[in-house]
Amino acid sequence: MVPNSLLPAPSRDNPTNGHLELVEPIVFTVQARDPRVARAAARCTPFPAVVAQAGEPRPAHGGTPVHVRVTDDSSPAESYSLAINAEGVSIRGHGRAGAFYGLQTLHQISRTDGRRWRCRIIDDQPDLPLRGLSLDVSRGRIPTLERLFGLVDRLAAVKINHLQLYVEHTFDFQFDPDIARSCSPLTDDDIRALDAFCRDRFINLVPSLATFGHMGRILGLPRYAHLAEIPAAAPWESQPWPTRIRGLTIDARNPDARCLIECMLDEYLPLFSSDLVNVNADETHDLGRGRNADYCKQVGRGRLYVDHLNLLIDACRRRGKRAMFWGDVIRNHPDLLPELDGDAVLLDWGYDAESDFPAVRSPERVARDVIVCPGTSGWNRVLNGLNTADANITRAAQTASEHRAAGMVVTDWGDDGHFNLLACSMPAILRAAALGWNAGSSASDIDFGIEHCLFGPDAAGLLDLIRDAGRPGDRHLTWRLLYQPWTADAWAGIHASFQHDRIVDSVERARSALSRAPVADAGDRREWNVALDAGLLFAKTTELTAPTTLVSRDATALTAAFRSHVHRFAEEYAAVWNAHNRPHRLHDIITKLNDLSDPARIGPPTPPPN
Repeated sequence: MVPNSLLPAPSRDNPTNGHLELVEPIVFTVQARDPRVARAAARCTPFPAVVAQAGEPRPAHGGTPVHVRVTDDSSPAESYSLAINAEGVSIRGHGRAGAFYGLQTLHQISRTDGRRWRCRIIDDQPDLPLRGLSLDVSRGRIPTLERLFGLVDRLAAVKINHLQLYVEHTFDFQFDPDIARSCSPLTDDDIRALDAFCRDRFINLVPSLATFGHMGRILGLPRYAHLAEIPAAAPWESQPWPTRIRGLTIDARNPDARCLIECMLDEYLPLFSSDLVNVNADETHDLGRGRNADYCKQVGRGRLYVDHLNLLIDACRRRGKRAMFWGDVIRNHPDLLPELDGDAVLLDWGYDAESDFPAVRSPERVARDVIVCPGTSGWNRVLNGLNTADANITRAAQTASEHRAAGMVVTDWGDDGHFNLLACSMPAILRAAALGWNAGSSASDIDFGIEHCLFGPDAAGLLDLIRDAGRPGDRHLTWRLLYQPWTADAWAGIHASFQHDRIVDSVERARSALSRAPVADAGDRREWNVALDAGLLFAKTTELTAPTTLVSRDATALTAAFRSHVHRFAEEYAAVWNAHNRPHRLHDIITKLNDLSDPARIGPPTPPPN
């Protein structure tokens, strides 16, 4: 059986006899009051097309007819039917979103079938009502607005309907410009433009703002230092990446701290049309360990957490928003979960292949909406650990479907400077889109669809090669290994699991296959090439750090070649970053790369004893 290239795979896709031979222009007749449906029709195919509302005259020269109709019957939300026969195409969408998704399916068909569309009848509906992506824009890389527009188009094409941009300090708050000074931040105009662009594609752009933990940059400013549970030990700029990632936790009982949060919400939330907001409230590492230590000895850290989170939930409600929060902290206090405002949505995250998403299974969940949140396994890696991501996302989707979760949001973080590239996370993002819509999709169909979507129709097997090249990232944080001081203990796990020649071979095979693939997006191709080159750099480092490698006579030549590779790689990485992202924090990564060329760092190790 030929795999289905449609992504997500439809619930029911029944082939019928014959083909529709296209005659240009394609003539869309749209019976929908929402202009978004007509605009989606105009973008639907690569062929010349005209769009007319129902009742308007059709072009005199004819063409292939496509009828799009919106109904409000009892069909499931976002569902649609699509029929192709020798005479034309009809799309019936339940609601405006259903018609939009039918057009997205037709868009994929038009790209795969060319000018001769196979006749078929598709009846389709989503398994999960919410299917989303959370993208980190705080740990280093902030995409340009054009890059975000391109991402939104790609998400809409695979029926993702929810997007969060995770913000700690990278928004240009006007009440205090020092919060994002020199950060190339997102502005209110950026958010408004992106919100409108998302709405036009039936994507809910949801504000995501750190309001409890992970507030290191803000609470590190002198004027806010007294609002931290434990003040910063050093200025933000001088802190190593792991310290920045850990961040600072706000003093939850300080009225001035609450005023700061209120100011942030007042300025940020009105920019979004969504009725949701993610207050995050995760990894509150310092909670009750500093200023509130004595208080927590009396009432417990869980009580302090729940009380502050309820205040955040109420603050959002007063602004017309429903709060979402990460579930890692309350997981340690299950007895207090019923005391949390029941309207708040719990985001149940887990990023390992074995993560079982306990909150969605928990009896304490009661009637609370829970969203499962797997990850792309890209952060802190030179190449994504796609085997881990695939297993993690598949298990999340199965759990969400079995336990009637409210949805699934896949996360793409940027720990330690956000070295990982967006193109390398797209296979995991597309897998989440496929399984969020159709949890019963086969792994082979999803792989085929991902390859077709990202690399073109003649790329069979490329995804397996990329998985193999990124295999070290399934077990290890390869970017952190690369940039931190090289020690025998740190690299022992790599040397025990992977041979240098094996890593090089897997990366070269992926590079060779990629060079032959008709990758549609030039930016993607360049990012993949840079990421695979980073894989080679990592492979060479496994050789340099091996206990016996550099005792040989070619040590000088090897280290010279390595320095040359690092120099070339840093230049290309900077070019790729600047092509799609704001300049903020690029210098951090380039500094770390330049450190790899330090002669003392890559000199011969002490020879092993005889």
